[in-house]
Amino acid sequence: MPDTRNRLNSAGPGQIALFPAVPDLLITACWVVYFIIPEQRVWTGAVVLLLTVLTGAIHARPTMLWGLFSALVIGLPVLHTGLTAWPWYLLVPIAVYLTVIGAMPTFRGEFSILRPGRVDRPAALLIGLTIVLAAAGLLLWTLLANPDLDRFKQMVPDMPLWMLPLAGLGFAVLNAAIEEITFRGSMQLALERALGFGAAPVVIQAALFGLLHFREGFPGGYWGVGMTFAYGLVLGVIRRRTQGLLAPWLAHGGGDIVVFTLVMSFSNTLS
Repeated sequence: MPDTRNRLNSAGPGQIALFPAVPDLLITACWVVYFIIPEQRVWTGAVVLLLTVLTGAIHARPTMLWGLFSALVIGLPVLHTGLTAWPWYLLVPIAVYLTVIGAMPTFRGEFSILRPGRVDRPAALLIGLTIVLAAAGLLLWTLLANPDLDRFKQMVPDMPLWMLPLAGLGFAVLNAAIEEITFRGSMQLALERALGFGAAPVVIQAALFGLLHFREGFPGGYWGVGMTFAYGLVLGVIRRRTQGLLAPWLAHGGGDIVVFTLVMSFSNTLS
């Protein structure tokens, strides 16, 4: 007898798996609600957890893991308000998720989300071009939108001037890592397993990446969503081309260094 379950739970290039597409898209919808109405995180997290349990019961493994990660990101901040602040809102769920799959032998293969991939000459050029275009876009947005940068500057602890470049580098390394593991790692990989290797997984993760920046992001607002959506598309394509997170992490980190520099340069708050 053919293994129907495996056939239903996998998709090839350009194909959409029959069953997992439904719960995966429902979980994705929960992320949309979470970003737009974060006050409803309790109910949103409960729905994601229910979908995770149901998919686990029928052995839809990729969707179950996608649901588990989503439930951790959406639900953990309910336990403590400190988990809503950067970088804990993503760093803690990532740490818990990796601990869980590391403790279960059948899931240890999921550490593939951390695979660095390959960075060849064309990829390196693409990384450089992405950073340059991101820098130009961020500078233009800062000059035209005139955003309140003081709230970002206040997140930077008081320190001697010579330490600021190190702080900026540390921010870029950490922020790019946790967002790449979340969106181009866990999210894009789970969506590719359920929806196939067409455009949908790249577009969906980029759309959610854009929504993440709507309220509190740099850039933020409607223009910020559009800009980070386009940025997420490029990072998703880079990740798929290089088959790993190293290249998008480098590109993202370069953009975050620009963000830190703009915040420190255009903020009205004195050091």
